[in-house]
Amino acid sequence: MALIGVMLFSVSLIARADGPEIPNATLKAIEDAKAQKKPVALLFTADWCPPCKAMKKEALTDKSVLELLDKTVFLKVDFTGEPDADGRKLAEQHKVEGIPHMVFINAKGEVQPKLTMSGYGGVEPLKRSLQQLTADIKPAPKPAVTSQPTSKPKPRTTKPSATRKAPRK
Repeated sequence: MALIGVMLFSVSLIARADGPEIPNATLKAIEDAKAQKKPVALLFTADWCPPCKAMKKEALTDKSVLELLDKTVFLKVDFTGEPDADGRKLAEQHKVEGIPHMVFINAKGEVQPKLTMSGYGGVEPLKRSLQQLTADIKPAPKPAVTSQPTSKPKPRTTKPSATRKAPRK
């Protein structure tokens, strides 16, 4: 069952004009990511927040950022309204004092304080943090390519006709 939770949150992020759909953070989703040895990018945000809007419009539509986020379990705590109990606990646990705020948790489940971002400083700082977070993630192995044909050519089953007509001129 834990695998299903992580799979739901680690689907490929699709670039949209206003940024990707980001699942709401739950304590269970973060625990599931740890169990599956997946890093977490946790965004604290709100629709009414101008720097959050800028981050969503600029960084969260950037192809290289989306490719890096696709290697993580990307979740959000939304402060547009009152956050749920998990959101409040996560904000308290990570000492969130303003938004946008991003917390990065490695595949071992350890918070990476040096990567934490308070405020929005542009695409490049976010990209650097994500590159460091995902640096140890190896790409999925590609299937082996062989130069040998996979099947032998079939032997000829009919003999060429000896009474072949000559071509006309």
